[in-house]
Parts: sequence; structure tokens; C-alpha cells
Amino acid sequence: MIKNTDPRWKSLEDAVSSRGADGKAFVKELKELYSIFEPQFANWLGSLYDKEVGGFYFSASGRDNPEFLPDIESTYQATNTLYSIGFIDSAEELPSEMREKIIAFVCSLQSPEDGYIYHPQWDYSDPEWRHRNSRLGRDMMWAVSMERELNFKLPYPTANDRLSGNAEEKKTTLPEHLLSKEAFVSYLNSFDWEKDAYFAGNMMAAQSAQVLAAGLADCAAEFLGRIQNKETGLWGIYSGYDAVNALLKIAAFYSAIKKPLPNAKKAARETMKIVSAEIDIERATCCWQYNVWFALQYLIGNLRKCGAAEEADGIVRELLCTSPEAIRSTKEKLLMLKHTDGSFLYMRGKSGGRSQGAPVGLPGIVEGTVNSSVICIHRTVEAMMATFELPMLPIYDKNDFASFLNSIK
Repeated sequence: MIKNTDPRWKSLEDAVSSRGADGKAFVKELKELYSIFEPQFANWLGSLYDKEVGGFYFSASGRDNPEFLPDIESTYQATNTLYSIGFIDSAEELPSEMREKIIAFVCSLQSPEDGYIYHPQWDYSDPEWRHRNSRLGRDMMWAVSMERELNFKLPYPTANDRLSGNAEEKKTTLPEHLLSKEAFVSYLNSFDWEKDAYFAGNMMAAQSAQVLAAGLADCAAEFLGRIQNKETGLWGIYSGYDAVNALLKIAAFYSAIKKPLPNAKKAARETMKIVSAEIDIERATCCWQYNVWFALQYLIGNLRKCGAAEEADGIVRELLCTSPEAIRSTKEKLLMLKHTDGSFLYMRGKSGGRSQGAPVGLPGIVEGTVNSSVICIHRTVEAMMATFELPMLPIYDKNDFASFLNSIK
């Protein structure tokens, strides 16, 4: 793991100080945040890799019970984290046998019929599966990301290719709500944007690549802009973390479809209010604080792309000046989810047995998951540093990668 004496800490301190903030206080709090991440995380993560299948399980209970199998989301999150927080520098450093097995696993899940990713352990015909479309959209996204990062080609044209017309296959096997503007608007209207904007936003973010490929981005942007609260820049009737959770998903969608988010400055101001706010520890998930930082990252980036660089500069400057408190608050919110094996829980005192509605582990037990651990250790810190527009220092190193490899059974 990175040492406190590593010279990169001093470089970061100088960078913060050069921008008018307290560099010493910033680095002190960031070191405290890094201190909650444990070396045994490497052993825990390695223990979830199935070298016969070529994929990672969601959790230990998923690994230890035969009704569960590895899934593509856990596999992408695990491998991407390895070369994002210091274990290795790039995907090319993964052992060749592991790379080949992972690639084979991903390719085995793609359907020749519609180009989507399907897992044999899940019943996609279940009428009660509300998240089915988001599950399909997310897994398509992970497959395309892995295709790029591991440098291979999926065996069939993707759903995105087929929706955009870049494949010869007919579109009739694809989701009906993406085949026409009328069907898409009807689909958007089926969601409760007032009382459940998070669920609605999540469904859209997961399918953003398909919406863009289907030529429905303008339609989506017009619909979302019309139902936005113009005074706050938010969606739905709620405030605080509940509002920002929804905002994060919708901001991610706007970014993916390459459209400016209306009233982005107002949304950023509302989000800044809760960076260091108290959190409902009984309801909070690992995503709550992550969503705050990631939403700010999206909003600042959106302002810059839309020519509002001065407004973006002001927000970043204000955030930097209050950064010690914000980093300390982030550490405290992550710490309440820390598990004894170096992983992190999805919620305090328990962890979910489903991911986007799909069964991935035993429900209701106290265990860390790949998704929640990656969000706490990797994504939250990454989004926070990106919001400050500063480089993220690695958390782990090559010695930790050796531990990861040794833990694979």
C-alpha cells in the first residue's frame, strides 16, 4: 500500500496550496481516508475469482453456494479496480491465462439473437423483475468496456450496433420501447418521476448507450428537461441525499447521450450542500456519498463542455476551500460500512443478495460485495479527486497484487 512518506503526497499538497487552499490539511485528511483501506482486501478480492469459469463472484456467499455463479458486472468491477488503484498499471499486466479465461467468459454470455449479455443463472422471463432492462443495459455496458480494456472482439454485433443500424441483423428482437419515438415516450411516462426519480434515472442511465444508438437522445433530453425542477436543477419531490441519488443517475445519462444538463449550476449548488451533511445511517447505502461526488464531477464537466468554465472554476475553488471537512466526512461515512475482511458492505449491518434485481448472493447476511467494495475503495475516492480536478494517488501496489494472485484458489 502507498506509504505516508511517498513523495507524491508532497506533490499533491503543493498542487492544492497553489490553488489557494490548505494543502497540508487536505493531505492530512486524505491520508486518514486512505488509512481505512486494508491490505487484506487483496486476499478477499482474489478469493472471489473462479479460475475455471473466468469470472468473479459478487460475494463470498455467491461463491460458496451452488445456485450462484460469477457475473460480468463483478468481473468488470474487480479487474478494472486492479488497474485503477495501484495493484497493476494496466490490464496488460493481468496474467495471460486470467485474461484469456475472462475474455472467454464474457464472450460466452453474449446472445447471437440480439447482442445482449445473458447469464445462465438468471430467469430473464420473470415478470416481477422490474430492473430487467437496467440489468441488460448495464451488462452490455460492461461487456463493451471489457472489450476495449482487454483488447478483444465480442463474437456478435452488440445490441448497440443493431439499434444504431451498424449491423445487418434485424431490430425485431430488441426491446420494443427502443424501436420508435412513440414507444420510447410511453416507456418514459411509465415511471414515477416525482416519487421515484432514482429508479427512473437508474433505468435510463443503464440503457444510455442503447438510447443513443437508437437515435432517441434528443427525445430523452427534451422529456427530462420538461420535468426538471427549474429552481433547484433536480428531479422529483425529495431533497438531500434522496434527490442527489436521482440526480447522479440522470446526470450520468445526460453525459452518456452527450447533451447539456439544464440548470447544471443550480443542481451543483444543491449537491454541494450535502457533501459534509449528516447521513441517515440506517437507510444509507455505499452509493450515497459516492453519488454526491460523482454527481458533482458530472455537473462540473457538463458546465465546462457547455462553455461555463468560470462557473465551474468557482465551484471547484469553493469545494477545495472546504475540502478537509468534506474528506473527513467522506471517511466517516465509508467507515461505517467497513467489514472485518477488508471489504465493504452495501448497507450498515447487512448486504444485499440482489444486484439490479438479479440474485447474486444470500440475502440479508453481513458480508462485503464486489460492487460495494469497489464503490467505497475505488469509485468514491476517484470521483472525489476528479471533482477537485486533482490526480488520484494509488491506494495499493504490486505487493498487494501478489497477495491477490496468491489468494486465488
